[in-house]
Amino acid sequence: MNMYRIFHSLFFSIVTFNKPYKKAVQSSGLSTSRDLFAGLPLAVPAFLIMGFSAASVQAQQPTQQALPSLESIKSEREKLAEKVKMVEAMLKELRTEQEKINSIETMLQELKAEQAKFDERLNIGEEKQEEFAERLDQKKIDIAELKEEQERQQHEWETAFDEIRRDPRNKLEGTGADAGWIDVPGYNTAIRFGGFVQLDGIHDFQGSGSNFGAFSPSKISVPTDRKSNTEFDPRTTRMIFETRTNTALGRYSTFLSADWFGSSSNADRPRLRLRQVYMTGVGLLPGTAFTFGQANSTFMNINAWPEVLDNAGPSSFIFVQQGLFRLSKELDDAHRWIASVAVEQPDNKISNGSGKSQLPDAVARIDLNDKWGHLMGAFAARQVKVSATSNTDADSALGWGLNFSGKLLVPTIKDNFKFQVNGGKGIGRYIDPIGIDAVYNAAAQRLELPRVLGAYGAYQHWWTDKIRSTFMGSYTRFFNRTIESPEALKSVLHASANLIYSPIRPLDVGVEYIWGQREDKDGQTGHANRIMFSAKWSIN
Repeated sequence: MNMYRIFHSLFFSIVTFNKPYKKAVQSSGLSTSRDLFAGLPLAVPAFLIMGFSAASVQAQQPTQQALPSLESIKSEREKLAEKVKMVEAMLKELRTEQEKINSIETMLQELKAEQAKFDERLNIGEEKQEEFAERLDQKKIDIAELKEEQERQQHEWETAFDEIRRDPRNKLEGTGADAGWIDVPGYNTAIRFGGFVQLDGIHDFQGSGSNFGAFSPSKISVPTDRKSNTEFDPRTTRMIFETRTNTALGRYSTFLSADWFGSSSNADRPRLRLRQVYMTGVGLLPGTAFTFGQANSTFMNINAWPEVLDNAGPSSFIFVQQGLFRLSKELDDAHRWIASVAVEQPDNKISNGSGKSQLPDAVARIDLNDKWGHLMGAFAARQVKVSATSNTDADSALGWGLNFSGKLLVPTIKDNFKFQVNGGKGIGRYIDPIGIDAVYNAAAQRLELPRVLGAYGAYQHWWTDKIRSTFMGSYTRFFNRTIESPEALKSVLHASANLIYSPIRPLDVGVEYIWGQREDKDGQTGHANRIMFSAKWSIN
């Protein structure tokens, strides 16, 4: 190989940074092309020596492959430059992405700061919500207490102040005193219509003396009448009208009730009969109430009335509705004790003479109401006066009577026991429709008052929430005077048992068996057996 070719190769090796030379340059500290050419005079001899040495070696070795051309080196350099540009572009993109990441991180920090503020506000909101819930619970408690106070006041109205002692059949079962009231526009008054429609199917196995639905043992024939009888009787049907008014001077109520017992015999058609019509009010004096009109007598305890289908009830029960004026007073803050005094219509039933009414009957009464039930004690004093049949002779005597009665609840169940014990002199008309108050002895020109004693008990058992029974027994004894006739009423026995079913609230259907016996002064007796079916629909 000639010298020119060797030199040419060495030069281009130096120019193109042949690896051995490049290392030599780097180790000598020459890092630029200017340094390269500055050291070229020193390197030329070395290259010449290396060239000659290489030439001698080349002469001894086989010919090597030719070095790359300048064009190929430029091409490789251009490719490398493109790669550099591509890497720079990628780096630029990465820097752009990094800026985006930094922006996102900044936004994330801001969002976290906002979240922290929101969490703080949420905690404050939760605390306020808890505070509001506590206040709401307190308001609910206050509302419950207010409702309880309203119910207590309503209970006062119905029990303590409303001392009218109504027949319980005037109170619609299951509806309560507040049901059915209608406010009258323009007036501070509410009205209520009520009552019930009732039909009694009656079969008497013996003559009872009263075929319609008011079994009275004192009317039984003596000796026993063996004739049977069947009748359908609607007379017990009742109509009720009430008003209630609030004024600056208190609360006032009026009450009217009527049934269809106005006819006096079975042959007559039913006729309307006024039962009660009265006014009652509260508020003039603290804890007081007044009643005036025709109402249940103060001597009568309607709270002890048993649930029987027969309209007359127990034969010994004091049952009188008459004109009266009554005052009632609560004796304690718990509304347990109530005292009442009244003056009432006198009506004397005299044997062998005509009764006169000169002074009103006077009644004093005290009631005790508690969770276990109710008790009542009453005392009646009355003048019994007579005019002889000749209208020339007259006499008067003091009559008196006691009534102790009540209702006792059976613990843990719905059962109850009702009772009454009464007695006195000159009070026959309060106890029995045929009972007399006095006998006039014309020979002695003296009015004689027979003693009377009555008692009854009734136990009500609830078989289910809709089925119930009442078992009742009653006894009445008149201690006859010698002057009375042999046919005078001496004693009455009375018993009944029923089964009542209420499939829905307004409807009661039931069957009742009744037995009664009358004994006269001469010892003769008569008895009667009755079975009756009743259907009653209460009107709200």
